Amino acid sequence: MNPQKPQISLDEIQKVQELSKPALDWLQTQFPPLYEIEPSVLRSIEFPVRFEVKIQDHPFEWVVSELGSITLRLITLVGSKKLPPPIFYLSVGKTSTGDLTWMDIEGNVIPFPSPDIIPMVHEKVKLYLDSIQS
Repeated sequence: MNPQKPQISLDEIQKVQELSKPALDWLQTQFPPLYEIEPSVLRSIEFPVRFEVKIQDHPFEWVVSELGSITLRLITLVGSKKLPPPIFYLSVGKTSTGDLTWMDIEGNVIPFPSPDIIPMVHEKVKLYLDSIQS
């Protein structure tokens, strides 16, 4: 029998939100935005924050939400109603011991921010680019 994954309570939302700001800062350091982010956005941190980057010579967009998720995806086309699928995704989840931590889409704990993320992102981008070029 599979034990149910612990759920984040409403009382923990503030803690989740506090994890989003350092995630945003780290991502901008490791994957510099193609365009300067408005100073007002950085001061007030109005989430979600989106910024464009170039990885392996292709344009992508990081999206950081205040509810503890980071997503790397293709840049959304203007007027497109459909969001592109995530290339790389992490979100804040709760471990069986009750700790809030970053997890991948399968629920595996991922140390973040960490330099180990950089090769993971590049691997996912390569897999994606290989899949569309096949």
